Amino acid sequence: MSDDAKVEFENEDNNRHSFLIASIISVYNTVMGVIVCWAMYLLITSEGFRTIFNAESQSGNEISILIIMAAFCMSGGGLGAILHCLVGLHIHAAIIGDFSSRYIGSYIIGPFGAAFLALAMFCIIQGGLLTLAGDISAPREILGATLFYIAIGVLCGFAYDTVVLRLDAVAKQMFGGKQESFLESALSDAKRNQERNKYRG
Repeated sequence: MSDDAKVEFENEDNNRHSFLIASIISVYNTVMGVIVCWAMYLLITSEGFRTIFNAESQSGNEISILIIMAAFCMSGGGLGAILHCLVGLHIHAAIIGDFSSRYIGSYIIGPFGAAFLALAMFCIIQGGLLTLAGDISAPREILGATLFYIAIGVLCGFAYDTVVLRLDAVAKQMFGGKQESFLESALSDAKRNQERNKYRG
């Protein structure tokens, strides 16, 4: 077998291996998406949610409302990250064909990281640091608040890199950081390495 034939055979084998891994990860993310949707359904139909929604006043229910809204926001974060992963798999495995197994960890732990990022964003919004929302919604507005925090979570999960950079910028503004942060430096290095690898390829 000639060297060119060996290289072509190895490339085909690597492509098959990458496609198999991408298929397994897509099944994993689909199952995770179903689990997250089921968890949101259980939360919406729970006795606690109905009690808050039907309450005549918010008095005494603030902690319960916060916990349930935080849970919705985290669920939305996981759902957004799963959507991000599936879109990424579609682009890199099915369209471009440059899927790399070194990103497996991101596809696997992404939904969990996005859920906690969404929780952090929920706390920041409720704390008044970012003026995306006012105070806790009154009971008659619980449904709207639920959809709002699910949407915030989905956006956090789908564009978590943008959200993290935004939080990094807010932190620098608050604490007076003037030079490039560790996060910005790491992302810049990653982008340079990616461009270098493309050039070599």
